[in-house]
Amino acid sequence: MSRFARLVIQFRWPILAAWVIGAAALVVTAPFGPAFSEHGNTNPLPSSAPELRAEALLQQHFFNQPQQPQSTTFSDYVILVNAHGLSADDRTAAARIMLALRLGISSDALVQVGFPPTPSHDGQALLLPLTWDGRSAGSGQSGHRQAADIISGVQLPAGTTAGYASGSVANDEINRGIDERLPLSLALAVGAVILVLAFIFRSVLGVLAPLLSIGLGSAAGMATLAHAGVHTPLLTASFTPQLVPVVTLGAGTNYSLFLMSRYREELARGLPHREALLLALNRIGSAITASALTVIVATGVMAFAGLELFQEVGPNVAIAIAVMLLCGLTFMPALMAVVGPFMWWPSHPERHTKPARPGFWTRAGRLVVRRPAVIAVVTVLLLIPFAIVGFRSQISFDFVGLLPTGSLSANGYQALEKHFPDTGLDRETLVVVPASSEPAMTTAVKGVSNVSAVDAPTTSPDGQAAMVQFSIGFPSGSTESMQAVGDVTAAVQSAFPNHTVLVAGRSAFERDQRNQLGTDLRLIILLASVGIGVILALLIRSVTSPIYLLATIGLSTLSAIGVCQLLYGHLEYTTPIFAFVFLVALGEDFNILLITRLREEVARLGHGEGTVVAVATTGRTLSGCGLVMAGTFGALLTARISVVQQVALVVAFGVLLDTFLIRPLLVPSIAELLGRWNWVWPFSRGRAIDFGSLPR
Repeated sequence: MSRFARLVIQFRWPILAAWVIGAAALVVTAPFGPAFSEHGNTNPLPSSAPELRAEALLQQHFFNQPQQPQSTTFSDYVILVNAHGLSADDRTAAARIMLALRLGISSDALVQVGFPPTPSHDGQALLLPLTWDGRSAGSGQSGHRQAADIISGVQLPAGTTAGYASGSVANDEINRGIDERLPLSLALAVGAVILVLAFIFRSVLGVLAPLLSIGLGSAAGMATLAHAGVHTPLLTASFTPQLVPVVTLGAGTNYSLFLMSRYREELARGLPHREALLLALNRIGSAITASALTVIVATGVMAFAGLELFQEVGPNVAIAIAVMLLCGLTFMPALMAVVGPFMWWPSHPERHTKPARPGFWTRAGRLVVRRPAVIAVVTVLLLIPFAIVGFRSQISFDFVGLLPTGSLSANGYQALEKHFPDTGLDRETLVVVPASSEPAMTTAVKGVSNVSAVDAPTTSPDGQAAMVQFSIGFPSGSTESMQAVGDVTAAVQSAFPNHTVLVAGRSAFERDQRNQLGTDLRLIILLASVGIGVILALLIRSVTSPIYLLATIGLSTLSAIGVCQLLYGHLEYTTPIFAFVFLVALGEDFNILLITRLREEVARLGHGEGTVVAVATTGRTLSGCGLVMAGTFGALLTARISVVQQVALVVAFGVLLDTFLIRPLLVPSIAELLGRWNWVWPFSRGRAIDFGSLPR
């Protein structure tokens, strides 16, 4: 790292020029529209999922036979709801919607608008089915969006709301809900960064220089993703445009804070400007690299997940962080070398060579050294109740919960499930290959608890498959419905042991999604933990420290998830994985800076005093980093998408736990209790700490 630091400072002007020109070229030529406009909207399950295999068999044997014309029509639903009871004005409004749709959309696309509308049994809602022709170009997403605009434009009576249950409109509103608050979220995040930088450094360039570096790195990272999304197989997902800027903003701020704080510390010790910057980059460069690698590894292993959302978001974040790392190790120190002592104007850290009075973090370090066992036990006991709640949290797979609150599609699906539960949304289809005894199939399905109705079985035109549709007496996606799907599959499989037995439908899909999520979560936790553990071990030259560093981050992650469970009552299905990945990866940033400084000071001063100095010298920096990270993710709470809100809450709260409990208290107390056992490194004695030479 020493040679690298000298090269960066020596070639500072070419490095600055290369970054400015290169980033500008990337941004100007980046195809942001094609890469991010539709966010990739791909199938969320792997092709091996049972529900997708069932759909493929139905398509092959029932809907794609040459002698049978394939059905090309499908239905969406417009629902008007008046909680006080339907009135004549509500029926008039339904007529206006019907007329506007027939006049506004071609009959080749919109085949029929069901009229008169169907009232609900409770007398609070009206249902208008829309039948679309799938062969017409206008019946795609553009047709659905046009219908949504027409429905939204019709004036409704007071107390009446309109909803539109359409999958295409739902996807569109999810994307819109993510994008519409992005400027506000980024503005709040940047504001948090400015406030923290101004508080810590109290200098003009101490704020502007990091912002320039972070902005350049973020822009280059997003432009790189846009190019890769169009010109390579890399896909961008729904949450990429919102998560990536926030993660890179927080990570880039951390890297700048690490470097600038150590640079200022060396200046305060009396070193000249050039030597102080060289030493800071030499000492802190490996910590910054390791910090970035933990994020890259934790997000990169998401590419091995089965759910495509994770496959897409993870590599996107990893690529953006790699670009930010390169910027933080080259552009930022080159800029600091050019600016020189003016970086700190109007303050002058080089003039403060006298020892400062013991501050808050010095006293915290001394408390840890005096009572390490008490501190460790009390901290763990405070977090364990929340961690237990997090471990037992309830996961929701209902996609309606992902829709923006109060949106047309959210209103539509909620009204459909509440007022018209028999519209077919909870219908499941059993398919058996090869075709089997139809009475035996019906008997097996009817014998399953919670199955409310079973249709007559149907044999495929080619005679190779049998199909039977059935209804479940619970809402789609509920635990009971998913259990019923499994019970039906098991019952029919038991009756026909040598046959392929699969179920297609919404509850079957969400059951597969739940099972795949469990598999992905275990895989990502394993791969990320091993990868991050190896990085920590190589950086610290210890096989023991990474164990408790990962364990403490895991404790804070579960605790933060528990708080989210208490506030929301459930977790959206993507929240646990995103929370684990971001908290473990970003939380290790703090641990890396602390543990590397702890090793350095222990080698110089021994345990006890070395621990105090490590906590004291990193306290201000890591507190600032924690506040920045919590502020940047906290800004996402303004999003209208519940899963984004939940990830933001878990990460922000977890980072605050890491900042003010885990890093300053729990980690150093464990390190103090372990003593020399922190630094067990059996592979090279020459790189271990020589405890025999330490002061006593």
